[in-house]
Amino acid sequence: MVSTRAVRRAAAQRKMAQRRLRLVVPVLLLAWLPAAPAKQVKAKLKLASKAKPKRNASSTSLLNANKSIGYVALDSYMKEQVQFAISKRHTDRVILPLFSNLGFMPYLKNLLCSILRVHVGRCHFAHCSPADPALRTPWAQLRWCARQVENYAVVSMDNLTCAALRSTGFVQPPEACVSPYALRPLSDSSDQGAYSAYNSLHFWRLVVQRPLWIMWMLREGYSVLQCDVDIVFLHNPFPALEAPKMRRFDALFQSEQVYGINCGFYFVRPTNATRQFMQSWLDDMVGPRAHHVVKGGKMHEQHSFVRKASEAKRHIPGFASRKLNESEFPNGKIWYNYWHWTSKQTAYVMHCNWIKMNKKSRLRRDNLWFLEEDDSVCASRSATALATAPSA
Repeated sequence: MVSTRAVRRAAAQRKMAQRRLRLVVPVLLLAWLPAAPAKQVKAKLKLASKAKPKRNASSTSLLNANKSIGYVALDSYMKEQVQFAISKRHTDRVILPLFSNLGFMPYLKNLLCSILRVHVGRCHFAHCSPADPALRTPWAQLRWCARQVENYAVVSMDNLTCAALRSTGFVQPPEACVSPYALRPLSDSSDQGAYSAYNSLHFWRLVVQRPLWIMWMLREGYSVLQCDVDIVFLHNPFPALEAPKMRRFDALFQSEQVYGINCGFYFVRPTNATRQFMQSWLDDMVGPRAHHVVKGGKMHEQHSFVRKASEAKRHIPGFASRKLNESEFPNGKIWYNYWHWTSKQTAYVMHCNWIKMNKKSRLRRDNLWFLEEDDSVCASRSATALATAPSA
């Protein structure tokens, strides 16, 4: 009878033989190939020597950029500006802040157009059950559910966005768009109107300010819906987010399937547990306790968000969170690759992420680009398919 040790030894010998074969076969094949001309070899070596410093310089600059990322502390002037906006724009102390600069203007306008088109939310009585006893009748519930989404406020990350919006008829009330960075700009004047490329230093400087504002709003007692500007509203999402069955959760996150959750769309309530989670996320991105400072590597808002949300379930007492339904709150992967899971009739919003090509062309293809040809103003309803039309 063969012993277990002998079987293991034989298996190890087979693995070793396979490794040697993988090493020997390429060498034998190369021996049969014709030798390349000397000029071609020299040219390739020259190109390789030139390419290496470029990659090293890029990675070094990116590493230095991550080290230089920091928060711009919210002073009294900034808070006063944003407090003026959210105190007038909130609905039942629920606010939708839209953070953007001039570089993302077309997407911000498209999001605003989609919000303006949502005159009637998707009214399921299971979702539309407000706590007020006076709103328990079906007619009162229907009126509550049919609220137009008006509790948004644009928080300009530069000094140009609000003026550009107002010049084309957007955000006419003064409180609908504020510029808290007028005295302390986040970027140089030459960069304010430029598009912030993903993973650039300018991009991260803008991105890390958002959770700082959301944390402050939570401390002020507001529930906050964080929404990236590459999102389109199809129906009013607030009845679903504020439904009785959802109220026991401190945070509701958009799903990223196997990658966890997405920090571009989430809803948080002003609880102690939520504030602890947000503070741990802020500390994980910037400062001496930041993950990339302690462990090395690069700062990444999304990775940090997933990591701290997972830890919050274990380490923050009472913190309750939940992923939102993927059919009702689809991301780009669900919308484009698993289109049979969702539609314009069932989805409240659509997040145009998971897209490497031009996002605008994808949104146009699905009749989700609600601007005129020059991207200046919202298209008329007769010229553009309604957001409530069935998905093609």
